[in-house]
Amino acid sequence: MSYNGIGLQTPRGSGTSGYVQKNLADKKFQGYRKKRDREQENEERKEARAKQLKSRRLAGGEIEEHERRRRVEIKCAELRDKLEDEDVDDDEIDKQVAELREKLRSDGGEVKEKEEVQKEDDKEGDGDKEEVEEKEMI
Repeated sequence: MSYNGIGLQTPRGSGTSGYVQKNLADKKFQGYRKKRDREQENEERKEARAKQLKSRRLAGGEIEEHERRRRVEIKCAELRDKLEDEDVDDDEIDKQVAELREKLRSDGGEVKEKEEVQKEDDKEGDGDKEEVEEKEMI
């Protein structure tokens, strides 16, 4: 009745059936070690994830700053092209572009496009129509 050399040669006289079970009591301490190792690995993963998110946040701020500067330079380039098409003197072009650049930098580069302004006006107009309709119902 032995299994891989484990257990009784024969169950005779032993008062047992000879069935071999694994010792669960011995595994108890190994479970604690494995649990401790898993917790340590999870903690390391959390720290790595936190570092990754922190670096992304820092990079996100740099990207936003770059986009803001890019929008300012695009507006300046558009003004320069417009003035060059109108045959304005180069010194005057440089002066106007520099003024626009300083103005946009002080505003934080938040210049709304004509389309964005029109969309906001449309949104406000829709609200007025709804208010008028509600008043008519009452």
